[in-house]
Amino acid sequence: MDKIAKALAPLCATTVGVLTFVGWLRSWVVIVMVVLGLLALITARLSLGSYTLFAGVVISLWIFAGIGAMAGVTAGLLWLTLHVPQLFPTLPAETLKEVSATFTGAFTTFAGVLITKDMEGGGGFFWPGTQFKTRLSAVFSKPPLTPQPDTREWEAVYDDRVGGGGPRGWGFRARLERAKILTH
Repeated sequence: MDKIAKALAPLCATTVGVLTFVGWLRSWVVIVMVVLGLLALITARLSLGSYTLFAGVVISLWIFAGIGAMAGVTAGLLWLTLHVPQLFPTLPAETLKEVSATFTGAFTTFAGVLITKDMEGGGGFFWPGTQFKTRLSAVFSKPPLTPQPDTREWEAVYDDRVGGGGPRGWGFRARLERAKILTH
C-alpha cells in the first residue's frame, strides 16, 4: 500500500497536467490545487503547537501544492515540446530536432530536480510527512513544549520510530498517532 500511495501523487499530477494541456480541465484547477496546498501548510504550521492532531490531518492537504505544481510543469513541458519548432522557424529540420530535444531535456531535468524527484520517492519538500516532521521538531524544540529526553513524546517528535509499538515513519496514520502521543 505504501508504494501505491507514493506513486499516486505523481500519477495524479501527470494526469491533471495532460488534461489541463488538452483543455479537458481548466488551468484554474491547477492554481486552486496549489493555493489549497499552501493554505493547508500555513494552517497546519500555525496550529501545530496547540492543535497537533488537527495539524496532522490538515497537513495532508499540502500534497495538493506538489500535485498542482507538477501538473503545471507537465502542461508546460507538453507545450514546449510541441511549440519549439514554432519558436525557431528558420532552423533546418535536423538542427531543429536537436534544439527541440535539448530544450525539452533541459527543462525536464530542471523540473525533475525541483519537483518530481521527491514526489516519486514519497519524500521531499512537497510530501506532507516531511513538512510535519520538520515543523514538529521546530515547534517542540522550544520550551514549554519541549518533551523530556528518552520518553515516548521525545521519540514522537524526533525519531522515525516510536518505541513500545508506536508509529513508524511519517505517513498519515503515523502522524495521527504521533499527535495523539503529544496531546496526552
